[in-house]
Amino acid sequence: MEARYPVESSDCCQWDHVVCDNTTKSVIQLDLSGRRYNSWEVARRECTLPSLKYLRPSENALEETIFFEGLCDLRHLEFLDLSFNNLVGPLPTCLVNLTSLRKLVLSSNQFTGNVSESPLTSMTSLKKLYLDDNNFQIPISLGSFYNHSKLTFFNGYNNEIYREDVLQSLVPKFQLNTISLCNCGGVGVLPQFLYHQHDLVNVDLCDNNLIGKFPNWLLVNNSRLSHLYLVNNSLSGQLDMQNHSHTHMIIFLDISQNLLNGTIPANLGELLPNLKTLMMSSNWFNGNIPSSFSYMSSLGNLDLSNNQLSGKIPDHLGKSLQWLSLSNNFLHGQIFSKNFNLVNLELLLLDKNQFTGKVPESLSNSSNLLVFDISNNYVLGSIPKWMGNLSFLQIIRMGNNHLQSQISAEFCNLTNLETLDISGNDIFGSLPSSFSLSLFEVLLSKNRISGPLHNIFSNGSSIYVLDFSNNHLTGSISQDIKRFPHLTFLLLNNNYLEGEVTSEICKLKLLSWLDLSHNRLSGEIPKCLHITMLEAAYNAPNIDHGSLALEDFIIKQSIIFTTK
Repeated sequence: MEARYPVESSDCCQWDHVVCDNTTKSVIQLDLSGRRYNSWEVARRECTLPSLKYLRPSENALEETIFFEGLCDLRHLEFLDLSFNNLVGPLPTCLVNLTSLRKLVLSSNQFTGNVSESPLTSMTSLKKLYLDDNNFQIPISLGSFYNHSKLTFFNGYNNEIYREDVLQSLVPKFQLNTISLCNCGGVGVLPQFLYHQHDLVNVDLCDNNLIGKFPNWLLVNNSRLSHLYLVNNSLSGQLDMQNHSHTHMIIFLDISQNLLNGTIPANLGELLPNLKTLMMSSNWFNGNIPSSFSYMSSLGNLDLSNNQLSGKIPDHLGKSLQWLSLSNNFLHGQIFSKNFNLVNLELLLLDKNQFTGKVPESLSNSSNLLVFDISNNYVLGSIPKWMGNLSFLQIIRMGNNHLQSQISAEFCNLTNLETLDISGNDIFGSLPSSFSLSLFEVLLSKNRISGPLHNIFSNGSSIYVLDFSNNHLTGSISQDIKRFPHLTFLLLNNNYLEGEVTSEICKLKLLSWLDLSHNRLSGEIPKCLHITMLEAAYNAPNIDHGSLALEDFIIKQSIIFTTK
């Protein structure tokens, strides 16, 4: 029976989150997670625990010296969760008494010691073992667990993983379905025991500096393998994948941040038709993006950034795409053809390529788009008005292209916009009268934006970066600048500003970078800026401390100020 409501009673069976045996009234399940009870001592004193099978005192700020008293006497315990506590030091040797334990969760503590010398090596009843987020030393061979025939789940994430020499002839008795040994270790080649595994479903070996070729044999040997994480290793050579029915089970593949090279297999989409996430960034892949990617009908996330890919984006890349990153390659041509219909797209990163043509109209149907980055390409034409209808947009980066346009009034509909970067184009004219700067970053330098400066300062309480340098702005720095209390960077150099710099600028307490050089300003420098300039000059090497000409000086708290 299980009590549903907490009762102030010495009868544990009346407590909430406690399960007792109907006949003996002994407690068989005890959930103390989240400080539901005063302490483990209370439960030990008030409850009959010899038959306890399930114990969960997670998130209780437990300390080792207090908690482990009495724990090792619970010989019927099958489930023990000690995660998210303050337990430190090596594991107590008395844990070997828990001969019925099937699942042990030690996650997110500060346990130390080599697991090969711990009581874990004798706890052969274990089926699932969670060691993640501790300070254990774990051999990537898992040689100390070869006799654990029931072990199916091993999570050693975020510990110290090291290489251990084990006789190649040894074959583990376990068949894992999940293994995570992800950490910044230099462990060399893939562990030999993996060659003897045939039930793997989830494999995470990231951040281990693994060398060698892509382990295609893992996919061939494990017919149920669905998730493979090999990110941030040193795998090299070409991505050779055999045509095997097992590969159809893969839904998540991450081989980013390795040294893989050559072309992407032309039939990759046919080999992995059920992929939902494919991450291949930061390698040395070259050639075209295979047209077979169209076979991945469920592909939601695709990252091929930071490679040497060339050619065009193939048609029908993926109707289900939500995240697409092709940044920093040599892709060219029109971004998308008219046949694209990416209605689920949320993130689009195409920066640092060689794309030409106009902003594709096919994106007008991507109503869920949050991030749009086509910066550092050769895109031309005008900024389409339909972009103002993509109401979820938070980041727009179109800097360093050949756009020639005004900023239309439709942009004022983007109430969720946080970053706008259209610098380094040919944007001309004045900003819309209803242009509301409820953003964090506005980067519009190196354009031909004109009109009085005070129009820009109509609203902007949340903005912290404002760059209108190298434009055709006129007028003076008005008192309205105080409407930017969070402003950190203000760049207005190389415009046609006139008049004095009002002392209202001194109210910008967070301002750390100000450049007003190459304008037509006159009058005295406000005292607050004068002090900052003096501090900057005296802290700078090779600067004449009698001069305030810091026009070419760049430091953390820099004031660049010339009147003409």
